[in-house]
Amino acid sequence: MVKARDLWDDETDIGVAVDSRFGIGSRSLAASRVFMTGVKPVFKLETDEGYSVRATADHRFMTPRGWVELRDLRPGRSGACPQPQGDVRAAWIT
Repeated sequence: MVKARDLWDDETDIGVAVDSRFGIGSRSLAASRVFMTGVKPVFKLETDEGYSVRATADHRFMTPRGWVELRDLRPGRSGACPQPQGDVRAAWIT
């Protein structure tokens, strides 16, 4: 895992693995460059199993209702949560 701030000045091309769990297909794609979009508040989303992610309010997450921005997620709703073994399952937002 590489932090975005570490990629800011880096000219190295990197790839990302995309899988078919959300109908995208399994392949490796070139990642877009890191670019500044301004300074925004960052929020922490936690699941019932202790997974967490920090993201801006407009960051989208996959849910049973499709892609939903963080600002529109509510405790008690479920979202897609990648698992270490490669599976994705529902996780409850706390």
